[in-house]
Amino acid sequence: VGIIDPTSNEIIGNVPVGARPGPVVAGAGGIWIANLVDRTVSRLDPATLRLVRTISTEDAPIALAASDRLIWAVGASFTRPYATIVRKIDPRVNDVVQTIRLEGSSFQGAAGGGAAANRRGQLWVVTCCLGLITRLDRATSKVASRIAKAVRASIFRRHRPQTPSSSRPSALARRASARGGPAR
Repeated sequence: VGIIDPTSNEIIGNVPVGARPGPVVAGAGGIWIANLVDRTVSRLDPATLRLVRTISTEDAPIALAASDRLIWAVGASFTRPYATIVRKIDPRVNDVVQTIRLEGSSFQGAAGGGAAANRRGQLWVVTCCLGLITRLDRATSKVASRIAKAVRASIFRRHRPQTPSSSRPSALARRASARGGPAR
């Protein structure tokens, strides 16, 4: 993973992580990188930018989400078709502490579109073939609510995706650096 200087936008170093690094998220005291090929999540120390631990997720983690206290890796089951697997990682022990199975995946090994969490630990997961956005209860990790496909489709029709300008990423990086954290 490359380390970018936010003032110059130049790569100033790198940290070796797993095979085919994918999504990156900052939170819960670390920088977390999903490694798609070796089905792991790497934790970097944000102060030293050194690898702290590599955590097995058993499934390719195609999305990561972070709260103040937890990390979630979302992938698709290779052993159970049509299931999205959410692995809750506790940074205090640097390991998976809970596995949650959600209905919805296009086929073995291909999960939904992503995940997001707020600071308090509420998690939303997108599962692709069913077109669901699922919210998990932060205390029980059970499904708290779902938004159906018809709602999601109408949101995408009304709000077309915007292509960011080339200057936007560097502006976000500079703001993040000035605040001492990730861009929001």
